[in-house]
Amino acid sequence: MITPGNPSTTITVDTSKLPNGVTYDPTTKTISGTPDVTDWGPSEETRKFEVPVVVQNPDGTTENKKIEITIQRDTDNDGIPDVTDTDDDGDGVTDTEEIAKGSDPKNPNSRPMGTVAPVSPTNVTNPNQTVIDEKPITSIVITPGNTASTVTVDTSKLPNGVTYDPTTKTISGTPDVTNWGPSEETRKFEVPVVVTNPDGSKTTKTVEIVVQRDTDKDGNPDVTDPDDDNDGVTDVEENAKGTNPKDPKFKTYKYFYAN
Repeated sequence: MITPGNPSTTITVDTSKLPNGVTYDPTTKTISGTPDVTDWGPSEETRKFEVPVVVQNPDGTTENKKIEITIQRDTDNDGIPDVTDTDDDGDGVTDTEEIAKGSDPKNPNSRPMGTVAPVSPTNVTNPNQTVIDEKPITSIVITPGNTASTVTVDTSKLPNGVTYDPTTKTISGTPDVTNWGPSEETRKFEVPVVVTNPDGSKTTKTVEIVVQRDTDKDGNPDVTDPDDDNDGVTDVEENAKGTNPKDPKFKTYKYFYAN
């Protein structure tokens, strides 16, 4: 959203520079949408879009701004961008091996000589998500390209309260972190998922669940809540006065130490 200092100011966005699927609404002065790059180069993995914005003030002066949007390619649509995915096309053969043997790491139908028939990419829904502690995650469903493939999830890496059902190949539940550190507000859980195909090849995915602490359980996570323990005293003031912003019983000390 572009918010000029003067409501009479005119905003001009060069929409020709926006990614396909992204638009500008001059009424709300908002750029939004879902990028859809359809012309990736053979080995291109990121594309930067620099969008000029001209702000013309009522006095005739102008300001030039620039909005930068970087799109990361995700060939197999598994939620892991190609820049970090070790198997871009999800065919069970690593990019390193495909490049070394002359096959295309971005085409699941292109595999090294001697490799058995291609395996369709594994699809993982909602592989990366952020949730508030004690609120349910969005179910994560793992669908191998071959129904005969086996899925192994390292359940030891899941948050307390979240489980994996091997029958439905679904990760679900409600995180319940009971051992937050004194000032810890987020915790990332990286869960390895290994898909073993009938030909013996393997594909490894990583599910990432970020749990946000909510001390006072008001639905506003501590990372954005100005009063974590809801005792009526802001975290900034509690920290300045030496009381604990995550323990409501310390609120009375605010008045004790007040000048």
